[in-house]
Amino acid sequence: ITGGGDASIRVWELQQSSHLGTVSSYVPLHLLKIKDDFPRTIEMLDYNTVLIMMNSGSLYKYSVQEQEFLVAFSDSNFKSYSVVCPCHKQYSCAVGNIKGTLRIVNLKDSDNIKVKDVNLFDGKILSLVWVNDTHLLCSGPNGRCLHLMISDVDDGEEESKYCVVKVLHHLSLPASRHCWITGACLVSSFIESKMESYLVCGDKNGSVFLYPLVDERCPTNSVTDVEPLQSFYRIHGKTGVTSVCEKGESIFTTGRDGFYREWKMQEGVLVQLHGYKVLKGLDWIEQLDWCGNDFLVHGFFSTDFVVWSVSQNQQLISIHCGGGHRSWGFWSQDGKSRFVYLKNGEACVIDCWSHSKQTLLHPSLHGREICDVKFVPLQRDNAFHILCSGSEDTTVNVSAFINDDNLTQWMPLAQLKGHLSSVRTLSLCCNQSKVPQSSNNSVNYKYDSCILFSGGGRAEVRAWKLNILQTKEIEHNIENTGNKILEPGNLQLPINTPTSSDPDAVISDSKRYLKRKSTKNELACKHEHLCTYFFGESRHKQKYSSWKTRKLKLDPETRVMSIHASPLLELIAKEKTCLAEGLQGFASSSNDKFDQYVLSVAGSDGYLRFLLFDERTKSFDSLATTFHHKSCVLKTLHYIHQTHKGQVFPFGMSASTGGDIAIWNLANILTQHQIKLAERKDACPEGEEDFTSFLEPSMTERLRTESEVGKDLQPVICLKAHQSGINSLHALQVSDSNTLVASGGDDNSISLHNLLISDSQVTLVAKGTKKDAHSAQITGIWLVSRSLMVSTSIDQRVSIWSLTQNKDSIEVAMISCKYIEIADVSCMDVLVERNSVHLCVAGEGMCLLDFDQIDL
Repeated sequence: ITGGGDASIRVWELQQSSHLGTVSSYVPLHLLKIKDDFPRTIEMLDYNTVLIMMNSGSLYKYSVQEQEFLVAFSDSNFKSYSVVCPCHKQYSCAVGNIKGTLRIVNLKDSDNIKVKDVNLFDGKILSLVWVNDTHLLCSGPNGRCLHLMISDVDDGEEESKYCVVKVLHHLSLPASRHCWITGACLVSSFIESKMESYLVCGDKNGSVFLYPLVDERCPTNSVTDVEPLQSFYRIHGKTGVTSVCEKGESIFTTGRDGFYREWKMQEGVLVQLHGYKVLKGLDWIEQLDWCGNDFLVHGFFSTDFVVWSVSQNQQLISIHCGGGHRSWGFWSQDGKSRFVYLKNGEACVIDCWSHSKQTLLHPSLHGREICDVKFVPLQRDNAFHILCSGSEDTTVNVSAFINDDNLTQWMPLAQLKGHLSSVRTLSLCCNQSKVPQSSNNSVNYKYDSCILFSGGGRAEVRAWKLNILQTKEIEHNIENTGNKILEPGNLQLPINTPTSSDPDAVISDSKRYLKRKSTKNELACKHEHLCTYFFGESRHKQKYSSWKTRKLKLDPETRVMSIHASPLLELIAKEKTCLAEGLQGFASSSNDKFDQYVLSVAGSDGYLRFLLFDERTKSFDSLATTFHHKSCVLKTLHYIHQTHKGQVFPFGMSASTGGDIAIWNLANILTQHQIKLAERKDACPEGEEDFTSFLEPSMTERLRTESEVGKDLQPVICLKAHQSGINSLHALQVSDSNTLVASGGDDNSISLHNLLISDSQVTLVAKGTKKDAHSAQITGIWLVSRSLMVSTSIDQRVSIWSLTQNKDSIEVAMISCKYIEIADVSCMDVLVERNSVHLCVAGEGMCLLDFDQIDL
């Protein structure tokens, strides 16, 4: 049993079982006694059955267990060239030849093999892809692709016909060098309360397409020509898409670029959630598989065929076969696996056992130090807390602390990958919504949608969307076919076969579904990568250029030190208030919704950048940039001051290594941005309003003058708070006109400033300092109330302070202090719920603390 620095606990087997190993053999083709012939294609129909297509045009069905051959057909029309695609559910096979003939072969009855021939093209068939057991895609020359439906013959018709092949659609493929389909799946999506069907396809050119389909049950005499509704050009690189599959509500595509990408259908549009590279060197991913709760990736790693477990992050199977093959097959059954491939004119068969050398008792948190952590505020009870953490290991984790019978358990929900370097800072903007309970469904779903911004090394900022699903009671629906995996939406939960002793399980014979109720809270998190932004400008030689031709002008040493984001535009529209005196007309109706977020980004290069992120267009736009601090900017913060008159004054705060705090008027920055948009005639699509439509003509001219004056951005006020760098910063409104600002720095001291805010003017009223508040650098500080403050430091202490405000000074006194086990404390986040205060302190690990304000 081992425990690592990533907080995981694993059990390892010291002795491998004797029956585990690899057995190599060959298909005895010499028994066929055929001269001058060799195998061209090999496929697996099931674990014991191998299909071999010979160069002479003969298709053989070979039983590995009995070592017997059966000739399915022998036809010279399929000589030298053929395309073979088995259908496992129907126990049949589709074969295409160079003359454009499609042959469907029924292999269920070895004594009575049935075939059906259809002439589809004048040229050769390039690829065959089974979408399901009745739908087949057949690609021909000149980018032509036919969507076929294979159905059984009606009673009374000739038995020799075996099946009926009906052409449903003509799919038009965009012109490319390799213009044929390599993977596809059927999906559905609701549009205006109507279910529509779509076809997601991937081609040999590396592109992904979405085709709208017409219901095959609708009577029509003509075949529909379908153009792609969406095209994602070379999303998997120029080496091609290898597979397309659907799992639950998600669609997965794989390619020879080493990535698998997850998609979703949203109101008839295909949206990419994220793309992950499984392992460095695993550049050829062929297909995905789910075995229990394990997510498996099949592909070629150098000269080996490997099966990689994404869930366990380890290799399960490795077979030395020489590398990628044009023709191969793999089948896994009851812990045993069989891999077949062609090499040097021989059909090789490899039998092996998938075996994990380790058992994961406790999942990992982060492999390196945690740099930032944030609570996800949810509409729920105190049963659990959800947090986002960013680390030096370049990942962002979404995890939950669940309180069950006074026992707190940690559970990972999702891992966000993609950062080029360490993740230094996080910022969250959350929107809570609840799906109403339907009359015929007892499930009570609740989604919490969050926009997460992450930044770190390589001057990189990323935007993510998190959808957190909470269920009080789940009805699990699963086809009663012996499947052990349950898919209620995004969850995958193992269940047992219902018995008479299981009162929560009910079998519905009419729909052959099993329903099971779970009484405890379940959590799931789906994430979507929205956009990536770099400090610099990108230049491309052409629209679709290779990564080798792309140049990025930026300082690779620049790090994003701090990010704070706020949905300021949405807050202003909701409150129907003004930003400042100069924006009296800057308001909108409460029905307008603006998915825009303002970001303050602190850079190690000394620049403070203000960005605007639009969720609808998934793009960043630069608002303003200032080099005021002239040194590394360490912290940034947004603060919204609201008065009893309904006025809203948004401010931004920044702190640097020089020990000074600058306060910025965000209203001026937004005003300049709106002036720019007003000058663009095509800034908004037709039918949509922009903020500038709410400005009076006379005001627009006046604001233009103010904008010209404010080109050189200057802070409202500067405060000298510390002797050196400021690592933590927090602000709290304590009265209608006063704001309290707290900071902690490298000089081990805490500084407090009481500010008077009047008509966007900020004046210092009182100041207080607690020297040597900690014995090391202070890395976290939070104002719980006007009289209570929490701080933490590298000295591994969490201190609670009382604040007493006098006329021109602020006194600080310690109430309580607690030592924690977390070393190198780097961050702290606080969540206040009524009288309860929850703290999360992170560094070389993470811990959760809470206290009650009433008890202090």
